[in-house]
Order: sequence, then structure tokens, then C-alpha cells
Amino acid sequence: METITEIRVEDLIAEFEKDCGFKQKPPWAVTSNWASKLAHPCERWLYHNRVDWEHQERRDWKGIGELGEILHDNWVMDRKAQGYRVIHAETPLSAKLRNEFLISGKIDGRIGKGTIKPVLYEFKSMNQYDYEKINTWDDIREHKRDYIRSYAGQITCYLYDQNEESGVMVIMNKMTMEWKWIIVNLDYELAEYMLKRAERTNKAVINKEPPQRIAYCQTCKSCEYKNVCLPDILNENGLEFVDMPELETKLKRMNELEPVVDEYEELEKSTVDTAKGVGKDFVVGTSFKCEIKNGTQTRLDTKAIPPDIKAKYEKEIKTQRITYIPLG
Repeated sequence: METITEIRVEDLIAEFEKDCGFKQKPPWAVTSNWASKLAHPCERWLYHNRVDWEHQERRDWKGIGELGEILHDNWVMDRKAQGYRVIHAETPLSAKLRNEFLISGKIDGRIGKGTIKPVLYEFKSMNQYDYEKINTWDDIREHKRDYIRSYAGQITCYLYDQNEESGVMVIMNKMTMEWKWIIVNLDYELAEYMLKRAERTNKAVINKEPPQRIAYCQTCKSCEYKNVCLPDILNENGLEFVDMPELETKLKRMNELEPVVDEYEELEKSTVDTAKGVGKDFVVGTSFKCEIKNGTQTRLDTKAIPPDIKAKYEKEIKTQRITYIPLG
């Protein structure tokens, strides 16, 4: 008679503990300009991505990238079930862009239905907050997040490469799997801008001369190459070194608290938008009451003032901006 092995849940849990989570993929050499990043607000980033890819600050994104691929695959499967044709997946860019400009990228695919000719599309998944805010091409071009603004450059590059006047940006809510689309018309000015950036980056890499550093901003704070770029400020001529331990301690503490402040502001915006959607006082669980008070304010609509009248009252004022840049 066959012996039945005793079931021990603890043994299975031990295996779970070894295998759970996502292992980071090792970095690979970057030998081209990524179409997905050509519209990055910092041209110096493009240089560092080519030259200093081994020294980037690697972040543990867990399974966010894999989740995006899974959602895309599921979207394609559903569209095919509804009679759409989804073809030419992961199409590389043309030899011209790859060889002449060293621009690399893969087009997500083309989609059509019946007699409708398949058109180029790019698929992006995002959090619910951004999903609800993005409804037009301008919402993408003018978005506060660098990586979302870069979407515009990416699909523009693809349309230019394929010599097509229009395509579709498909965006999906990661939480609900709702999706919508934005028609994208080829922006020749943006395409030309990115080609010029690629040429300048290629030249900078050859000459080993990084582009000028942009003014320190949120882009720098979250940059993977700030550990390479910012410490180089110490080598700039003309800087005076001062010994102020108390000021340095305060600045270090401010730097530690900044992520918490950013998170608070993001959460505050999200909760306010939720309340606006409800539209009346309500209780959240048993922990919070939301009160909504409507009122009116009188404001001066400066945009409505004729330029010739506005010019009479314009005057120059001196301003001063003080920024502390963390160097390591």
C-alpha cells in the first residue's frame, strides 16, 4: 500500500519565502538613444544613460514592468476576441533611425477591424489618479510627470519613423482595467526636436562632453544619475566652500523629510478629487467625515485684460531664488 506523505504547510511556506517577489534584472549596456526617453526634460540625462548606465541608482520597481506587459497582453487578447486585428507586435524602428540617429525602440503594434486598415498604437498602463486626469493629447504633453510627458515624444518618433500622419495612444487604469484612447497626429516640430537631440547626444558621447546641467528641479531629485551628475558640481570653478555644520544638519534633515512631503501632497490631491466626485458630505468608514463647503470668490481675470492696457501697469521687480542642491 502506497504511503501518503504527510502534508506540512510550513514546508511550502519556506519555499514561498525563497521565491516570492521579483528579482531585478541586471543592467545592460546602453548603446543607443531610447525613443521612450528622447523627450526627457534633461538632455544631460540622455548622455549619462549612454555613458554611465553602469552607475545609475537602480530602483526596486517590483513587478510594475511585468504588470504593464500582462495588462497589454490581456488587452490584445480581448480586442482579438471582439474581432479586431492586432498585428506587427514589437516592430523595431527602421534602419535609418537606428543607424543614422542611433534611436532604438519597438512599436507596440497596429490595430484595425474589418475593412479598417490597422493603425499604429502605443499602450500605456497607469495609476488611477493619472488615468482620470489624462484625456487629451495636451494632457500628456503638459503633464507634471516627466515620464508621462515622454510618452508624447515616443509615439511621435514612431509615427515619424513609419511616415504616418496619425496613430492611437491606448491608456489603461491598472486598478480597474478600464481603458481609453487618444488620437495622436504627427507633430513634425516635436519629431525634428527629438532628432536634433539624438544628434547632439551622439556627438556628446563621442567627444565625452556632457551637455549643460539643467537648473536643479524635481527632475534632478528623482534622477537615476544624480549620484554621477550632481557631485560633479564640486569640480566647477569659482565655488566657495564654507563650514556651517548647523546649516548642513538642517539641510540634511530637510532632504530626509522631502519624500514624505511629496507623498502628502499627492495623497491630498487624490483625496480632494475623490471628494469632488462624491459632491456632498460623507463619512469614510468610521474614521473620517468629509465636509464640502461651496462658496464664491472674486478674482481678477488677468487673461481677459487687453494686452495694451496690461502693458501700462507692468513693471520689473527684482527676484531671488535660493536652491540647495544635494551633492551625495
